[in-house]
Amino acid sequence: MMVSFHADGAPGLLDFTVHLDLRSVMQSVIREFERTSCPLATEPGNNITSPTAPARVKVAEMIGRDTFENERLNATYQMLSEKYSPRNIKDQLQQVAEKSNIESKTVAETFFNGEIDVE
Repeated sequence: MMVSFHADGAPGLLDFTVHLDLRSVMQSVIREFERTSCPLATEPGNNITSPTAPARVKVAEMIGRDTFENERLNATYQMLSEKYSPRNIKDQLQQVAEKSNIESKTVAETFFNGEIDVE
């Protein structure tokens, strides 16, 4: 049995963005859990009870951990998408090509000046 919870009175959760303060979101979720008595399944037999305050806090903490993990993964995704963007890859290839070109010219000049032994 799936139990849904509507956070109609939790503006911090309803208006959530990655830039929102996590503490504010958690306080809003906890207040909403305290305000409403949403039923939670407590046993496999689907006995429905009203959650106690510690149970509501535990659920809110789980939501907070999931939210924090989501923010961490989003930051990692943003960093990797920038690192491997086509523009960034092109710029890095140009830098390596320029460095290789300079090194090739230096070796060629050294060879033409007779400073490199061919054996």
